[in-house]
Amino acid sequence: MPFLALLTIGLALLIVNRLLKVLPWLFEFNLPVGDVAGVLLYLLPSFLIFALPIAAWVGWMVGYGRLGTEGELTALASVGASPLRQLKPALVSGLVFAVAAMAVCQWGYGQGRLRFQTDLAALANRALGQSLQPGTVAQADDDLWLAVPNADPAGGEPPLFIVREPDMVLSVATARAAPGGAGFDLAGGMIYLRDATLTTFATFATGAIDIAALRAADVRPGAREQELVVLWAGRDRLDYRIELHQRLALSFSLLLAPVAAFAAAPRRSRSPRGWAMLLALAGLAGYYALFTFGKQAAIKGWLPAVGLWLGNIFLLAIAAGFIWRRQNRPGLP
Repeated sequence: MPFLALLTIGLALLIVNRLLKVLPWLFEFNLPVGDVAGVLLYLLPSFLIFALPIAAWVGWMVGYGRLGTEGELTALASVGASPLRQLKPALVSGLVFAVAAMAVCQWGYGQGRLRFQTDLAALANRALGQSLQPGTVAQADDDLWLAVPNADPAGGEPPLFIVREPDMVLSVATARAAPGGAGFDLAGGMIYLRDATLTTFATFATGAIDIAALRAADVRPGAREQELVVLWAGRDRLDYRIELHQRLALSFSLLLAPVAAFAAAPRRSRSPRGWAMLLALAGLAGYYALFTFGKQAAIKGWLPAVGLWLGNIFLLAIAAGFIWRRQNRPGLP
């Protein structure tokens, strides 16, 4: 139950965090919340890689903590059950989780992020083409602005002015949304440069502008949108190395966490009931603090990309420290 609860809460928090980042799109382009929520589902594989270690660590810590405070681990050791035998269930589940995480990193993480970006851009394109009204100005991308003046006092249809930075201006007599809502059909316009000393202007009778094509250039796959094999092949690039080590470190933490949880679990029946949960939260905070520090240090060049493994080294240190302490305490089986 702690595992399922933490996994659900972790995924929900990550989804809400991403939703807050796309709220400007909701307001600027009047995108339906339901459509945006559907697009957010493509990010679940990448969210799962971060939420799974949290949930698994707490689940293992609470599970072994309860066995320890109820005296079960001591009883097992007294009848000859080796530590490896007691650890076997968590190691098996950890191996399953690690293999699943690696599969998600290869086939779901990058593809999901890329699909999220392209589908969100498509939603914005459609909304932009359908929502322009007289008296509005909208930014189609970093370089393209669409301006619709107020209605013509003479009763005619208002023109559309399309400003392409830095110099080109397209003045159109009429513009209607093209089928699909991702562009405009144009009629009776002219193109000119704002610096008239450079060139004259050209006129045209009919034309079209495809907003989707203009915005599609903004969706460029980066390191986070790549498969593991692509990251490995391009590991000479810093951003590829950082992303590669990030995914590998998070996946392999699922093998180290059960060992650390077993080693750190309380062995006394008089231990407070919530002691295991407190240890789990403290370990979780320490792991992600070191993981985040290692990532930022690698980005800034203070550490190599393997600095993202600092959190995993922390888990190993926890396991080694508690095992050494118990081996050097007399009177324990």
